[in-house]
Amino acid sequence: MNNLHSAISNLHSERHLAESLAELLDARPDVVGWRFDVSEGRSLQAGLKDSRLGGPYEPPSVSAGTGGGLYLRWSDGLVSHGDVDVRAVEQFEQRLAAWRLTAFEDPWAPEILEPRPMPEVETRDPAVEALLEGNPEFVFDLLARARQGATAHRVGLVDAGTGASAGERFVFNSRGLRMRSPETSFSFWLSGDDLYWRSFHKRRPIGDDEALFLIEDVGRTVEALKQPDQFSPGPMPVVLPPSVLEEFVRTFLGANLAGSGVVNGQSAFKLEDFTSGRQVARADVDLWVDTTLPLEPAASPCSSEGVPGGRLALVRGGKLVTPMLDLKYAARAGLPPTPVPRGHPGLLLRLGSPLATESQLIGQVERGLLVLSVLGMHTQDPTTGTYSLVAPQSRVIRNGQLGGTAKAVLAGNFFANLQDAATRFASFPLELNPGALLHCTVTAEAQP
Repeated sequence: MNNLHSAISNLHSERHLAESLAELLDARPDVVGWRFDVSEGRSLQAGLKDSRLGGPYEPPSVSAGTGGGLYLRWSDGLVSHGDVDVRAVEQFEQRLAAWRLTAFEDPWAPEILEPRPMPEVETRDPAVEALLEGNPEFVFDLLARARQGATAHRVGLVDAGTGASAGERFVFNSRGLRMRSPETSFSFWLSGDDLYWRSFHKRRPIGDDEALFLIEDVGRTVEALKQPDQFSPGPMPVVLPPSVLEEFVRTFLGANLAGSGVVNGQSAFKLEDFTSGRQVARADVDLWVDTTLPLEPAASPCSSEGVPGGRLALVRGGKLVTPMLDLKYAARAGLPPTPVPRGHPGLLLRLGSPLATESQLIGQVERGLLVLSVLGMHTQDPTTGTYSLVAPQSRVIRNGQLGGTAKAVLAGNFFANLQDAATRFASFPLELNPGALLHCTVTAEAQP
């Protein structure tokens, strides 16, 4: 512990290179436009592996780093994308030559955006910085609590991890944009017997009550998943916690709302569907992006292109409003660019009707499943909305009560679920997004 204290207190991030890199790029007559998004910071990581602190797999570590991306417009009309690290300034000529070698023609290459007003966004918590300034006891106490709490529920193998980072982000461009934003991040995850895990990720440390809830949830759920159970296959309601519902939303809404897919004809939605306000969900369903949520990973004053952050509806009242558009596809679509979340929550599902609680949602189910995870989402065709997914960790619900574990296969159509009057939504502890009760066909997973 003393060695780690010393390492953290003596660790300093590299002097930022943003100003120097900007000067070098401005001095190049063959570069007519540029922008970059670079972050510098330091981090602390520690974890449990097989219930042990440290060891060869999860040793405590501290580090410092600089990294990001760069976009160049050359005088002959070509463009380049490149990576930036701490040596980009001292090796500038070599890097520039390498970036030039990868230059390509793009008739829709975006222009460099002039500076625009940006929202004030809370992206820094001094409590995280304190962890990196020689006070890491909180991290190790949290891991000890996780191990003690999980083993109290007879969890055999406890895996967990924590990470804390603090630094500064720089978004600069050749038209005078000089955005500097201090940033912090804190993460914690816990897994029991490789059966179930939960995580926390924000720009602030996890609170005591939040940590207790997460640890107890993992312990209780792992206990329940060790009790085999059965269900009768057929059409039935399934309850999706927020983490699982978010996978459905990302796959079947997020992918189809991406500007590149819409403009290139690879989405379930066409541009005219947005101008006409096509109904794609019930009238009480909204979908938003919001980069102004305090201390959330998605919080950001602007995108890497310099597009200001903000809050914007993609779906309002169940009707399409706008795709998610970077500068390139905004120009191609003839629409304004949209805010771009940098992390979770990328998409916010909001309901006009009052939300039930998790227990109330489960209590409505006479015969069904609580689906804790799904496999195969990456193989689904997002343009159809149709899904067939393995649910390896599910809990049987009988008469509103949770039972043991069963493996199942879910089959249905998510677009139809969003239109279904029987679909219900509920708030879950620690979660920004709701969970849902939806109806689909459920069969038992075939045994090998």
